[in-house]
Amino acid sequence: MKDLEYYMNLDYEIKLRKLSEEEGGGWFAEISQLPGCMSDGESYEEALTNLNDAKRAWIETSLELGRPIPEPTNPEDFSGQLRTRIKTGGTHESKGPFLLPANRIN
Repeated sequence: MKDLEYYMNLDYEIKLRKLSEEEGGGWFAEISQLPGCMSDGESYEEALTNLNDAKRAWIETSLELGRPIPEPTNPEDFSGQLRTRIKTGGTHESKGPFLLPANRIN
């Protein structure tokens, strides 16, 4: 079974941004793959330290409640392909063949 230390050692993507004076100043940090896992601080170092504490609490709580904990995705796992299904032929709202203008993509 995966434990707290297993999840704490995973390399989650951290989003960090400087807060404006209207937002109170300082720095904001979050792990978007762990919904609601966020923190802030006067410096980016403090924001990251606080985020690590929030991450630990988020994972501990999820483990205690038996909730699933998402693991980070590896960008190398993606092929780079985008596949889309497009309906060919047929009719659109019974007004004849379904055609898009030549300059439209979707």
